[in-house]
Amino acid sequence: MHPRPISDLVFELKSKCSWLEEKIFEDTPLSPAEYKGIYVLSADDQISAAEFAVRMGISPSRTSRIIEKMLSDGYLSANHPEGNRKSILLSLTQKGRTVQKKVHELLDECNKSIEEKLTKKQVNSICESLQELINVMG
Repeated sequence: MHPRPISDLVFELKSKCSWLEEKIFEDTPLSPAEYKGIYVLSADDQISAAEFAVRMGISPSRTSRIIEKMLSDGYLSANHPEGNRKSILLSLTQKGRTVQKKVHELLDECNKSIEEKLTKKQVNSICESLQELINVMG
């Protein structure tokens, strides 16, 4: 029997995980772009808009629209480094950290549900294989 193509398996896995994103969007007021922005930041980050774009994996122009939305929704704050009014450092506000905590709770719940059905060796093997796939895809 010929194994299924990787792209088919990735598509099926994404479909099976879509309930989690739906739950996140039901339980939080985040848009998909804001969810990704919350996800790529750590609670104590202070990063430039350029670094935010890199972490998001999108263009700077698209990133600036997301930053503006997250600033206006109160999830991010923008601070100017001392003596440099042109650049900004982005960080999560208390509201952003609160919603990030909720997102992480939902993700942890999903991880626990998967990991309780597998051995530690299986979990490690799957994680290594997925990381290798991510690396191959660039």
